[in-house]
Amino acid sequence: MSSLNVVFSHRWNTVTDEILSLSDRIAMEGSIRFYLGQWESWVGLLDTAMRLSPVNKPWYPTVQACALYMGGELEQAASIAEEVLEHQPHDLETLLVLAASQKELGLERRALATAELIKERFSGVDVDEWLASNPYQDSDIVDKWRDDLASVGVIASGPGGRASGPAAPGA
Repeated sequence: MSSLNVVFSHRWNTVTDEILSLSDRIAMEGSIRFYLGQWESWVGLLDTAMRLSPVNKPWYPTVQACALYMGGELEQAASIAEEVLEHQPHDLETLLVLAASQKELGLERRALATAELIKERFSGVDVDEWLASNPYQDSDIVDKWRDDLASVGVIASGPGGRASGPAAPGA
């Protein structure tokens, strides 16, 4: 290998590392904004990070679908969630976003079918606890998500209509 090729290869690797680092930093800033409830700025930052990264980051579209759901962009959220599930059919967060988006869009049968998939694939997961364990700062959004999931039977509804605990078998 010539010295020119070695220099070029080194510089290319350095540039690639800097681009990856920049896209990861942008994605990290976006993630912080996402958990703070600033979904619109998060989606913009995520789009930038995805364009800059030469590496496919499979978690980007999952979190993008979640942010769009939280921002009320339900058709886009459902569409992206369906695309993710084609490649990652056992992604819990994506299934939860899809079920809630379908419910909000009035697609009751689809939402109920997605809820059944969640209960089949994740029978041991307490979805209410899973939601509570995430660092979302906007409790109104989390409550809406919880209510959407409870209305299709993913989370059991407690007294007063509030969601509580895992869904009952066959709910």
